[in-house]
Amino acid sequence: KKFKVSKRDTFLALGADGGIFRSSERQQIIDYIVRSKIKDGGAELDEYSEAGKHVVQSFPLHMYSRLDMIKQTWVTFWKREAPGELAEPWSPFSQPYMTTYMRLKDAIQHVLINLLNQPLDSIAEYYGENIAFYFAYMAFYTRWLVFPSILGFIVFCFQLSSKDLDNWLLIPYSAVVIIWACF
Repeated sequence: KKFKVSKRDTFLALGADGGIFRSSERQQIIDYIVRSKIKDGGAELDEYSEAGKHVVQSFPLHMYSRLDMIKQTWVTFWKREAPGELAEPWSPFSQPYMTTYMRLKDAIQHVLINLLNQPLDSIAEYYGENIAFYFAYMAFYTRWLVFPSILGFIVFCFQLSSKDLDNWLLIPYSAVVIIWACF
């Protein structure tokens, strides 16, 4: 389908802010224009041009509204309030036991569910697919390490209780870790 200005509303907006390009693609386009030859409509500020040799570093400016949204869903995910809002004050001593219990249970459940989840689509849109793929791999690897770490903690507790580092559980634990490493 050929693009026409009169029919621009029929094209899908891919970016989070409703633009045609995602943030990472806009950065790539700007970098391409900055590095392209002047005869091609660029600024010719690459490392091979005379003017480009004086450019030491270049980096894109951040869009703080997008960073705040990523920070809210990724870094401070345990806060249920929107950015800028304050949590309603409460005390476990002034509330009934069941209210305090349910509130703590919901808070712990929220943290455990979202602990290993990452906003990969937002990361890919803002930083690019390479960065998002890295964090997706790290999330996978972290989830994969949960099982041997729980077993290792159990073996460690048995070592502490017996006050002997050479515990009989080390042999089956080592075999389980070796088998786990094969997958």
